[in-house]
Amino acid sequence: MTVTHTPKGNISKRQPSERNLKKPRAWWEAQIIFYNCKKGPSISAMQEILRAAITAGSLSVPKATLDLEATMKKEYIELSTKAAEDSWNSCTTDEERVNLDAERFLRETFDRKKTPPVDLYVIKGGPNLHRIGVHQATERMTLHMQSADALGAEGELWTRWVIVGRDRSKVYEHATWIEAEARRRSYQQMQAQLKALKKKRAKNLGRESDTEDRDEDEVRLVKRARRGSSTPASNDDDDDIDSLQDDFERQSTAQSLSAVSDEDKQSSEQQSNSKEEDDSEEERPEYKRDPKLKPIIARFPDTLNVIGTWNIYAPKIAQEWGHVSAESMCLQLALHKTKKGEQLFADFDLGIATGVFAFDTPPISPTLECTFLWRGRDTSEGEMQFGTGRNGKLTFDEDGETLKGVIAGLWGTWSFEGEKVSLSVRSGARMKEEYEEYNEDAYERERVARWH
Repeated sequence: MTVTHTPKGNISKRQPSERNLKKPRAWWEAQIIFYNCKKGPSISAMQEILRAAITAGSLSVPKATLDLEATMKKEYIELSTKAAEDSWNSCTTDEERVNLDAERFLRETFDRKKTPPVDLYVIKGGPNLHRIGVHQATERMTLHMQSADALGAEGELWTRWVIVGRDRSKVYEHATWIEAEARRRSYQQMQAQLKALKKKRAKNLGRESDTEDRDEDEVRLVKRARRGSSTPASNDDDDDIDSLQDDFERQSTAQSLSAVSDEDKQSSEQQSNSKEEDDSEEERPEYKRDPKLKPIIARFPDTLNVIGTWNIYAPKIAQEWGHVSAESMCLQLALHKTKKGEQLFADFDLGIATGVFAFDTPPISPTLECTFLWRGRDTSEGEMQFGTGRNGKLTFDEDGETLKGVIAGLWGTWSFEGEKVSLSVRSGARMKEEYEEYNEDAYERERVARWH
C-alpha cells in the first residue's frame, strides 16, 4: 500500500483505492521494511499493520533510510561525474570528443581564459563525425561553423572537416582555403601517379620514358603507336594511365582556370555556366510530389529492410558546385519505434545541404519506392530549409543494397544513386527530433539573430 503525503510531508487524507491493494507478498514485505514496521504472517496482516500505523500517525520513513538514500544519491552523482570524466579523458581524437560532448569540446576549445585565445578551429573528423551536434552547440554558444571538403591525413580519401570560429567571414574564408588546398594536393598526387605509371609502362616496353613533357597530341600518338606495337604492354597499366590521363586533363583544366585573371575567369565561367545550364535543362530529372501524401503517417511493418549507412553518388551536384566532392555524400536510414508502429527517417549529407528525410510511404513490392519530405540546412550559409516544396523519393533494388533517388527543392531537382556500406546508424528517435526542430519558429529566431 503506497501512502501519499502532502507537500509539507504529512500523510494525505486521500489514500489509494482498494484496487491498488492487489500487490504481491514481496511488495508488502518491502513496505513493512521501508517504514520499519513489524512484519506480519500474511498480506492481510501486513495491510492491517500499515493501516494502524497510518491511523496512529506513526508511519514514517526511518532517518537511517533517508540518510542512506542521501548518501547513495551523492555517491551516484560522484560516480556518474567520474565515469563521464573518464570517458572524456579516454578520447584520443577531436572526433571522439565531439561525438561524446560537442558543447563541452567547443567550450574548452574557445575558453577565453586560454592563452593565447582561440578564435578559429578546424575539427578534422571523418564520415562518423556528428556535425549536427557541432551545429547545435555553435548556435547555443553564438559561434559560427562551416563544412569543407578536404583530403584525409594520408591524402587518399576525401573527408569533410568542420571549421568553427567567432567571426563568420573568417570561418567562410578558411573553409574556402581548405577546399582550394585539397584540390591542389589532389592535382599534385594525380600528376605524380601519372608520371609513375608512364615510367612503369616505358620500362615494360624496354626503353626510357621520354613522354613526361609531351603535350596531349603527342601522348595520344604514343598510345596509338604502342597499341600497334609487337611488344606486349600491360593492359592494367594502359587502363590505369588512360583513366589517370583523363582525370589529369580535367584537373589541369580546373587548375588553369584558377590561374587566369578575374576578368577572363568571369567570362569563362559565364560561358561554362551557360553551357551547363543548357545541359542540365535536358538532363535534370523531373519530380512532382503527390499532394495527397502526408509526412510521417505511414507505418512500416513487414517492408524491405533498408536500415543502414549508404554512400551517395550525385555527379550532377558535384559538377554544379565545384567545392562538393561526388564521393563525400552519405545517407543513414533508421527506424523510430512508436506504439502504433515504426516510422522511417534518414539523416543525409549531399554536400550542398544536410538534414533529415521524413518518409510517408514504405518501400513495398512491387515498386519498392518511398517518398519523403526533407528539412535541413544549406552548407554555404547554414540557412534553415523546410516546407512542402522540399521533397523527393527513393527506389530500392530487391536486395535492399542499392537505391536511386530524386530530391527536389534543393536549388532544382537532382538525381542520385546509393550503395549500402554499413548496418550501423544513428538513433531514429533523434532523427525525428532533429526533423521537427527545423520549423518556422526556429527559422524566425535565427533570422532575427542574424540581423541583431
